[in-house]
Amino acid sequence: MIDYVANSLNCATCQFWTGDRRAERGEMRVYTPHHATIGTCACPHGHWKGRLKPAESDCRHWARWEVMRLDPDGG
Repeated sequence: MIDYVANSLNCATCQFWTGDRRAERGEMRVYTPHHATIGTCACPHGHWKGRLKPAESDCRHWARWEVMRLDPDGG
């Protein structure tokens, strides 16, 4: 597994990235399997829409993954 801090501006932590990942809200981290570090960008704007991007990439249209916006204590 590769992990990313939830507030990092990487694709793995972005709302628009569709790659395989798992959220750990208590740790505020996102994990991606080593074999699945590429996903499609579903950003509604920008030139990456519909294109493959590695989990470690970033872009100026980044938006925090909705799952990671929630309070880790359930609020």
